[in-house]
Amino acid sequence: KIAAKEEEESWQPYFFENDENGTKCLLPSQSGGTEVTSAWAEDLWIDENGYLMTGDDMKPEKIGDRYYTFDEEGHSTLVLDSIIYDADGTILCYVDENGEMVKNQFVSDGDRTYYFGDDGAQVFRKWIEGVDENGQATFRYINGKGYMVYGDVKVVGGYYGEFDMEGYWTAIENQFFQDKLDDGTEVTKYSGKGGKVAGIGEKDARQDYCFVSDENGRKCYLLSEDGTTMEQAESGWVEDLWVQENGYLLQNDDFIQRLVAAMRQNQRSLVKEMLRTFADSLALLQPSREQFLLQINQVSSA
Repeated sequence: KIAAKEEEESWQPYFFENDENGTKCLLPSQSGGTEVTSAWAEDLWIDENGYLMTGDDMKPEKIGDRYYTFDEEGHSTLVLDSIIYDADGTILCYVDENGEMVKNQFVSDGDRTYYFGDDGAQVFRKWIEGVDENGQATFRYINGKGYMVYGDVKVVGGYYGEFDMEGYWTAIENQFFQDKLDDGTEVTKYSGKGGKVAGIGEKDARQDYCFVSDENGRKCYLLSEDGTTMEQAESGWVEDLWVQENGYLLQNDDFIQRLVAAMRQNQRSLVKEMLRTFADSLALLQPSREQFLLQINQVSSA
């Protein structure tokens, strides 16, 4: 079939002329030829300047909302089921088996899995929420390189947890764990409710707490925003942990001795305040609540 412009009761064949810039596409006219622009001539694409688009079968070109490759004669092939890269190797998008750009979808390529967002572009440093067959919320994470995290236990996006081999994340709560600063220094941090790493501030202004153990117990520090320095944390709550004025965490023996001393001195208001203040954290102290009460009795009768 001859490539032509077809309209009702009209048929005009395209003809092509070569010049120093390429191959020009024209329609017959009294003046010799009318330039054709931004149009398909069968499987040939005529660009906005009226020239036949040619290529090397490698670089995809976007026309409308689809991607095509072109050979040296200008014949096109619709790109299907492929990741689209730009000239410097950056991922632009993914097109499905119909050549349509996918949106809000995971795509696996070898051992890497990517996620393409609302606009079809690859996403970075983002939690992807979903719902499982039981209606429960699920979470997966795309790291700074654009890959889905899987098969690992680590901190991402300010949360500590475990990623299974399919990338689904489970929070690890109320636990000390080892982490590394940007310079490689190993520190101990703490995950609280929902796996959120204990700290203050958000995003670029985020400061995490870290902990150092010595012969006196476990001392709490607050890291600087850039993670290069740390200062003793102020007295107060860090998640479900209580930091004393000397910077050390309050642990069983400290609490029991203070409580028993107050009981022996019949300081009822102090005892009441201590029990009220620490009531929510008793279950998190080691050993168990029952052993904790047994320790109080033992110390009281000593």
